[in-house]
Amino acid sequence: MNTGLLNLRDALRKGARQYLPTKIFEMVAEQYNRFRCRRGVYCGDYDRFITLRYGSVNDAGGEAIPIRINALQYPIYVRPGKPPGKPDAEEIIHSVIREAYKMYLPEGEVKFIIDAGAYIGDTTAWYLSKFPLSSVVALEPTPETFAMLEKNTEPYGSRVKILNAALWTKDGELELVLNEATPTGISVGELGSGKAVKCASVSLCTILEQAGNPMIDILKLDIEGAELELFRSNPDPWLSRTRSIAIEIHSPEAYTAVDAATRRHGFSKRQYRELFFFLRK
Repeated sequence: MNTGLLNLRDALRKGARQYLPTKIFEMVAEQYNRFRCRRGVYCGDYDRFITLRYGSVNDAGGEAIPIRINALQYPIYVRPGKPPGKPDAEEIIHSVIREAYKMYLPEGEVKFIIDAGAYIGDTTAWYLSKFPLSSVVALEPTPETFAMLEKNTEPYGSRVKILNAALWTKDGELELVLNEATPTGISVGELGSGKAVKCASVSLCTILEQAGNPMIDILKLDIEGAELELFRSNPDPWLSRTRSIAIEIHSPEAYTAVDAATRRHGFSKRQYRELFFFLRK
């Protein structure tokens, strides 16, 4: 995307948020989202998608419905409900319809992608559709959400490998921790209580070894704070094999760790809303 146009659009958005009354800004933002949905969702599925998006929290246990979206090769299953229930539709608007991860991409051919914090497979499906010669390793630690990831990536066949695991500094076990600050209400942490739900953990070095040690063309990270540990615990072996990173950073301490590690490896930094992009120079 044209960087100048992108910067201008982001500046206008920030200005509107700063100077417009909150209710008016939210109304304008909502109308823009609906406009993007009308353009991005197949005409016959638009009403169903909007109904799923505005379902009440009590609808969160309802049946997932396939929605056809222009940017995806295959339909994606969406559960009804909104935060703090199931924010599926909101995530899809962000990642697939508004294509936030498209803002800064590495130059040249994209062959190997790691999607850590893949949620229901929205970004995984988008990457596989955007880069038809690529393969993706997608990680999601929460069992219920992993089942949706499995369902939504099945049509892409052998191009995608899914792991019911969290990305961490080493292979082993972690525990799922309730965290209301995250969209899904869950993050991961070291084993401690002995009573919490456990999940597998896997390191980037292990993923690279199992994949035959390719270069990581895109490393997408939305791991709800675990990026702090990932970037401060000897990231050099896998950072040296990474071309670009798209990441949500969840704390000042994590930002410091990410910034220091990527600077050391010669990455340039860009930002689009809550996403940070690091591109190898």
